[in-house]
Amino acid sequence: MPNNYQKQTILRNFQNIPEESLKQAVNSGIVTEEELKQAGLDSSIINRWRKEKESKEAIGKNDMIRDDIINRIRDNNISIFEIRRALRDNQISIEDLRSSGIGERIAKAVERLCLENRNTIFTTIDQLPPMEDNRSDIYFVGLAGTGKSTMLAGLLNCAVKRGVLMPDPYAHDGAKYKDQILSDLKRDMLPEGTAAGSYNYIAISVKDELGRNHPFNVVEVPGEMYKDIYQGNDISSFLGYIKNKNRKVLIFTLDPMEEEGVFDSGFDQNLIYTTILSMFKKEGVLEYVDAIYFVINKFDFVRDKIYPEDNRDDATVAKGYFMDKFLNLLNYAKEERDSINENMRITVFPYSIGNLLFSQVLETYEQKYSDNLLNKLLEDTFIIKGKKKKRFFGV
Repeated sequence: MPNNYQKQTILRNFQNIPEESLKQAVNSGIVTEEELKQAGLDSSIINRWRKEKESKEAIGKNDMIRDDIINRIRDNNISIFEIRRALRDNQISIEDLRSSGIGERIAKAVERLCLENRNTIFTTIDQLPPMEDNRSDIYFVGLAGTGKSTMLAGLLNCAVKRGVLMPDPYAHDGAKYKDQILSDLKRDMLPEGTAAGSYNYIAISVKDELGRNHPFNVVEVPGEMYKDIYQGNDISSFLGYIKNKNRKVLIFTLDPMEEEGVFDSGFDQNLIYTTILSMFKKEGVLEYVDAIYFVINKFDFVRDKIYPEDNRDDATVAKGYFMDKFLNLLNYAKEERDSINENMRITVFPYSIGNLLFSQVLETYEQKYSDNLLNKLLEDTFIIKGKKKKRFFGV
């Protein structure tokens, strides 16, 4: 309880008391600002005190926010989008990032992701050059966010590391896109996802172990197009582009995080991909398909969160997960294979680009999954130079 004698002494003699002592008396509860004001203390002094107090409280709050963000960075419990926003709003600084303990290489990757302009080339279906004949058409099929661009970057990076990627002098924008996503991975960043409505066409050749070139037309289709297929919207431009007599491989990217409810696109992958296969059959595309790959992307999530104590090999775990979650899709694909092309291969793959930090920074590149997928592509596609196309029976 405040001492009344002290209060009265302060109120009578406030003009002779140092300002700092007056503030201490207020903070201690001996006297209030209002009482000092009534005793004659200039209101501008009290207003200044209040602003100083508010400023200190704000600084304290900002320090708490900053410390929380830095701790979440250290614990890998924050996304790159939250870090970018924190930098933009001056909640943390670049120096905070560099001194957070995550290491110079990772800090530089975070800086690049947050500060660089990474706009990808925007190309509509009508702007793509025609696909060259006598090549294997490789289609990445998946909803937005399932990891099509990341998987493509992983495959290209794998081919570069193995010294077997042979760029073709065709589709200049596609070559630029290829170089861009390879550069992203080299600098420890996942590639920027394809913009809504934008397509990518890359013409490349990949050498097999005998030194023979396998010519590929690689087509990355925006996830929104597959939603349009499912919803029955007009896709005539897309169909007009993909209809040719080239042999094809369909790579379906399946997202277990979507399937387990971590993310929610509002679409059932099992149903939407079955509908897509049905459309490909109706339009005559399946007649030219030599292989369908169902790829369980983000496989580290399956291992860590769904089968944490399962000692089976990755391929067996991936197939078991696929059979559990996508049996209807598999049975439909088998039925269409048996009715259209019994030589069509159907294969289930696990896939992970590697260990990620903050959802977008590649801490370690895991090449083995890209190796397996690339080897299968070379097995299931053909070469040109005087060789007959090799056929394979499905499983």
